[in-house]
Amino acid sequence: MAYYYDNDAGMGGMGMYQRAMMARGGRPRRYDEYYRCYPIAMMPGPERDTANHGGR
Repeated sequence: MAYYYDNDAGMGGMGMYQRAMMARGGRPRRYDEYYRCYPIAMMPGPERDTANHGGR
């Protein structure tokens, strides 16, 4: 376990993961910030009555 807590690990261990996260756009988002669900009624465009009930 010293591998993860070693400050001299350089690019290995958790430091590599944290650098990769920062390179991809900053702090990791919470689950409810990343995945958002909106009802189909809020979408622009024609009415989609059958889509809310599983129709195609």
